[in-house]
Amino acid sequence: MRAGDEAFEALRRAVGDFAEAEAAELVAEARADARAKVRSILSEAMTQALLDRSQAELAGHAAAPAPAPSRPAREPVATAAAEHSTDELAWYLYCVVGDADFALPAELRGVDAAHSVSVLSDGELAGVVSRVPLSDFGEDTLREHLNDVAWLEATARAHEQVLEEVRSLTTVIPMRLCTIYRSESNLRETLGRERVAFTEALLRLEAKAEWGLKIFMDPAGVESAAAAGGELTRFDAEHADVSAGQAYMRRRQRDSLLRTAVERLVDRCIDDAHARMAGLAVEALSNPLQRPEVTGRGGQMVLNGVYLVADASAEAFTSLAQDLAAQYHPLGFDVQVTGPWPPYNFVKSSIEAAW
Repeated sequence: MRAGDEAFEALRRAVGDFAEAEAAELVAEARADARAKVRSILSEAMTQALLDRSQAELAGHAAAPAPAPSRPAREPVATAAAEHSTDELAWYLYCVVGDADFALPAELRGVDAAHSVSVLSDGELAGVVSRVPLSDFGEDTLREHLNDVAWLEATARAHEQVLEEVRSLTTVIPMRLCTIYRSESNLRETLGRERVAFTEALLRLEAKAEWGLKIFMDPAGVESAAAAGGELTRFDAEHADVSAGQAYMRRRQRDSLLRTAVERLVDRCIDDAHARMAGLAVEALSNPLQRPEVTGRGGQMVLNGVYLVADASAEAFTSLAQDLAAQYHPLGFDVQVTGPWPPYNFVKSSIEAAW
């Protein structure tokens, strides 16, 4: 069989058709995989943002935390326990603790307000749990709920309220939002199988909490501070008297110098702030920056630092944050300290923070 032969050409056409079909199928599969990955990333980012917002809201009511926050999107779930009487119930795990000898408030409700929060002991470990209906928290329904911002917000607030209550009583390993077990035996199996990892994590996190430092910049304020000295001042002095024909190029040069000066100022401030705060922490991380529509406030976020801080260092940590706020405010930066929170960002393994 040679090129040009009828049989050869027919074979080449067949191979081409096959390759085209395979390519189309591969592209479709890749597109589906990409969409699934993007959906997962967006869900994770949205969940973390909602937890951040929930934490901030709880912080605003820290002086009187007893009442659980309202859940505007959850009324159909919480109308009456009778609604769930024929519905299969699963176990929602909020956190793992190493001390079951503490008393939860009797009125503390779970993410499904028809069910209260309880402690499920298993040897030296215990899980803080509540029951949830699979009609609302089953795999298929839950996937739909992750696209519902109102549902996510209400659930995140309720989840965070439980964690804050327990964290005030003992060391916690926080679970991510919507960590569901179909049966008590499955939950106990996990506690038993990962006993060593959980125990090590509890020791590492004991007497520590997560704190955050967020820095926002006012572009106009930062530009003004960046332009107040150095190369830009010399440039303005040297080009104070230019012809009309030179003015355009001068503006272009100055804009470029200003952008560089702003970038240097921002980098210098956030590097300094993060390093100084990390010096008072056991561990420190820099999380992805959040957009204004997520933070719920004006200004561009330039630092989203999180720090695992020993309780004994908490006062020094907040004092340093106040010093940074005073130092950077004239430069166009707004420094915001948050916490203390359950150590979401410092649970190391997938077991400690499993979905």
